Amino acid sequence: MASAGGGVEQAIMQFENERLAATLNNDPAYFERVLADDYMGTGLSGEVTDKAQTIANTKAGDPKFESLSYEDQKVRVYGDTAVATGRAILKGKVQGQDINGPVRFTRVYAKRDGNWQLVAFQVTRVAKP
Repeated sequence: MASAGGGVEQAIMQFENERLAATLNNDPAYFERVLADDYMGTGLSGEVTDKAQTIANTKAGDPKFESLSYEDQKVRVYGDTAVATGRAILKGKVQGQDINGPVRFTRVYAKRDGNWQLVAFQVTRVAKP
């Protein structure tokens, strides 16, 4: 069962807000700080990236967003694990390909040595009606 975790939920939402700014600004320092060493992310086309690849891509300016916004965000806390979900509206490019439109995302955070780290990420396009 998920705990109330109000303080944890607020901390994770702060990470989410910082992630939004870091993604828009291609800020690798955020990802260095928050991504776990064993982080794995799954992108829109099914590609899987680790921490080093994510940071390298960020330094290279890929993806490059013109705009990015989050909505319908929720955080669930399960002890030393937190799951953040939501919907994002994207306008930008990944490897030169347009990625405009809505997506749903899931991020998993784990508390390790007293600090919250992002351990997994997955994003899926929202089907057109």
